[in-house]
Amino acid sequence: MPDDVAAHIAALEADRQRVSRLLHDDIGQALTAAVLNLQFAGDAPLDPDSRDEVVAELRGAIARLRDISLALGRPLDPS
Repeated sequence: MPDDVAAHIAALEADRQRVSRLLHDDIGQALTAAVLNLQFAGDAPLDPDSRDEVVAELRGAIARLRDISLALGRPLDPS
């Protein structure tokens, strides 16, 4: 395999691993926190502050997911 092809494949793999870590560590953690907050509430209705906290966590996760998706949609820098 030519060096440039191997380097390209290595770069793609490194990027894939970076995205995987972002999704797992960042988005996964935020969604897990929201789920735990909802589970902690049980069947009781959430008070407005708790509800606002869960909504903020979910909105933050959605925003980070959107940022990752936009970054993935950008063309790779050929340099």
